[in-house]
Amino acid sequence: MDPIKLFTKWYQEEQHLCNIKIPSACCFSTNGLDGYPNARFVSLKEVLDGRFIITGPVSSRKGREILKSTKTSLSFWWTVTER
Repeated sequence: MDPIKLFTKWYQEEQHLCNIKIPSACCFSTNGLDGYPNARFVSLKEVLDGRFIITGPVSSRKGREILKSTKTSLSFWWTVTER
């Protein structure tokens, strides 16, 4: 199965089953400007055309890190479905 379709299915299940309203909370990790990993919690806005959409200005540290290196990751912790 396409990983984006699988994620979307799981995300919808978590949203439906979750008592709290934050299944969109995720840890977004980038390569820091200093060469070390940098992680922060963000909110997933949507999955659009196979891409995970989070928001923030390109001029922010996060934005500058993405422009320098597109190697990033998102980690979700879904307690209801344990995924």
